[in-house]
Amino acid sequence: MQTSHMRQGHTWLHSLLNNGDLFLRSLTFTALLSQQYSSHLKIRTSIRHMFKPISYFKIHLLSGVSWGRSKALLQPRIEGIYSFYSIPEHIERFFTLAGKMPAVPIEQADALIERLGDQVNWYFLTEERGNIILGEWDATPHLWLKLGEKTLELSIEHQSHDQRTRIGSGQGPLWLYQEGSLWYHRDLGQERQQAKAIAQKLGLKACKNHRYSVPSEQLPQLFDGLDQLKDVTIHWHQGSKRVKQLRSQDVGLSIRQKEEWFQVSGDVHFDGAEVLDLKRLLEARRTGFITIEQQNLTLLVSDELRKQLDFLDSVLDDNLSVNRQLAYPLQKLIETMSVQSDQSWQALQQAWSHPISLDKALLEPLRDYQRSGVLWAAHLLHNGFGVCLADDMGLGKTLQALTLLNHFQAQGPSLVVCPKSVLLNWRQESQRFTPQLTMIDLESCADRQQTLADAQPGEVIVVSYGLVTRLAETLQANEWQTVVLDEAQQIKNPNAERAKVLFDLKAQRRIALSGTPVENHLVELWSQFTFLNPGLLGSLKQFKAKYAQAGKNEQDLLRLRALVSPFILRRLKEEVLTELPEKTELIHHVELTSKERNTYEAVRKEALQTLSESNGNSAISLFAGLTRLRQVCCDPGLVFEHLSETSSKQKEALQLIADALDGGHNILVFSQFVQLLKRFGQRLTMQGIDFCYLDGQSTSKQRQSAINTFKSGKHSLFLISLKAGGSGLNLTEADTVIHLDPWWNPAVEDQASDRAYRMGQTKPVTVYRLVTVNTVEEKIIQLHSEKRDLADKVLSGQSSAEQLNPELLLQLMTE
Repeated sequence: MQTSHMRQGHTWLHSLLNNGDLFLRSLTFTALLSQQYSSHLKIRTSIRHMFKPISYFKIHLLSGVSWGRSKALLQPRIEGIYSFYSIPEHIERFFTLAGKMPAVPIEQADALIERLGDQVNWYFLTEERGNIILGEWDATPHLWLKLGEKTLELSIEHQSHDQRTRIGSGQGPLWLYQEGSLWYHRDLGQERQQAKAIAQKLGLKACKNHRYSVPSEQLPQLFDGLDQLKDVTIHWHQGSKRVKQLRSQDVGLSIRQKEEWFQVSGDVHFDGAEVLDLKRLLEARRTGFITIEQQNLTLLVSDELRKQLDFLDSVLDDNLSVNRQLAYPLQKLIETMSVQSDQSWQALQQAWSHPISLDKALLEPLRDYQRSGVLWAAHLLHNGFGVCLADDMGLGKTLQALTLLNHFQAQGPSLVVCPKSVLLNWRQESQRFTPQLTMIDLESCADRQQTLADAQPGEVIVVSYGLVTRLAETLQANEWQTVVLDEAQQIKNPNAERAKVLFDLKAQRRIALSGTPVENHLVELWSQFTFLNPGLLGSLKQFKAKYAQAGKNEQDLLRLRALVSPFILRRLKEEVLTELPEKTELIHHVELTSKERNTYEAVRKEALQTLSESNGNSAISLFAGLTRLRQVCCDPGLVFEHLSETSSKQKEALQLIADALDGGHNILVFSQFVQLLKRFGQRLTMQGIDFCYLDGQSTSKQRQSAINTFKSGKHSLFLISLKAGGSGLNLTEADTVIHLDPWWNPAVEDQASDRAYRMGQTKPVTVYRLVTVNTVEEKIIQLHSEKRDLADKVLSGQSSAEQLNPELLLQLMTE
């Protein structure tokens, strides 16, 4: 059986004490009737106060209970504020009975209402009738904001539709009294849920009273959250300075041609009036906010707009002008802004947006992602920009470049510059996919000068980097329709003669291919872009001044990315080759014997002693000492010829190879040290294991013979020096890769591993890295996590890698 509950309401009264007298306001009472069951009523009782002054009461405080002419109770809350309860006897009897009586039958409702009389306000919820006025309560939450010096005060509240009263969400009584006979009915549970959800969306830690003080440094994130709120009304307290978040769409730009430059101007309007121009906006990007005193307004610059302003600041000169070359990345960046421009800028944008069509037959052999790569590159090349295809190793950069050369072949001869190790690969790929092109290997030509001079449209001259400086004058005399640099990181040193020759080539179009556009530091990127788009990154001095700290400064890195990313296309295997099998990479730890450990320590101490006596050649001495330490880790016999025993690492490698061969696997073994490969080959021969071999001294004929022997399945093991075979080979017949020694740059190792793990691989690939315990090799592996994929870090905003400086080298040797 349901029973009703008496709920005594209370009011806070400010006391006016005068000779012990207290000015009070009278209280009246309310019975709220609701239908609990189909045949019974539930009675909810409450007390509320009326704002009518009555006579004075003489109050005597005795143990917290006070009596006046009527039965009353006065309880202090805080100093000067009391709760007063005054209950006439007949009302007290009703409340007492209401607390004890069972549910009232529905047919007795009218009789009960008649008994309540005029002294009790009542409302029948089920039938929506009563002797009170039921006001409209707004079920949607309201946020009230007030900006202080260092914080923003925020409260989550609900209020009546007429805005006459408001209260903290979920706070106070279910029935809220206003005045006269006006009451509001609330859903406290819903209000609390709404307030909790808002706090979560704003990143605020929920509290019961839903009042928050937000530090000024957190305001950008707060206003990001406020912009995402739906069905929430936001108010500012009267007299408070308002805050508005400034977004890209709030900025209006104007671009007009001025001779060979484009003049950029801009402004921000708020409430129909201009509040600041572009110059002031650029100045404000550092602090992140702008104060507009005349409008009592503070503008917060959103993170997105701040990044765009950083970029604008880097491409615009002091007169807010930009040249045509920088205009392309500029127009990409301002796509989210409102832009007004003249016909010159519009014509440029129209030309840039015009799609380039290629013969369907050219695109037929390509995968979908390769087609999109070719179309992307063709579009930029057509508009006079150089491009960098930076796809992951094994995704077919050579094929995409050949397709582009085929598309433009009628416009003149092309030049491909590549490592000597991949000359044959270019000829084979062209023969298979673009037989329309005539590939000429300059290495095998009797008269190279004449071959270059006679180059015709449709011909592609393929030359190794080693010949570039020797043929510099003739190469620079030719007019090339397209020049391709394969493994373009080969020109990472801009001061090298080879790079300078390639910078000065005459070419209508320029393409760089590199799975690792940046291996160690950002100057490598400047060098490649000086070839691709001269002037885009300024002079080397300007580049270093602007971006020397880009590896450590996120804003500088973002500005650099904004400049170069429109001209770089990078896809990873996991993004586009969903059919590739799994690749497992394992660190295989090797314990040194006590004799090997003693040898290692002796070499380490000798290196430190040599370093202390080097007098200025510290970097050279350090690197030489570390090289000897790495050799001892692999095989002490590399340093001390009289030590002829099979090293611990070679024994582990032999066991891995034996197990892999027993399992029917094909294996690639890489090492930086050619002598280690030769000594290891002797061990294999002693055990009767056949293998193919390739290092930098192998002739082209020996190289091709070794590749064919392995690919045909005659031998299942291939020993390859990292420098000679770490790139340009397609050896998907292998499914096991062993790195005998870790190299400083993990990108070089990754590139070598991807001779097997590339397009066309159908079997899972396992990569082993043999690392000796408690040696410099373990420290090199730790460096890998910092240096891996620096190209991705430049493009995706991750932090830059650390260079191999003398302090770092010394740390590796001494700790």
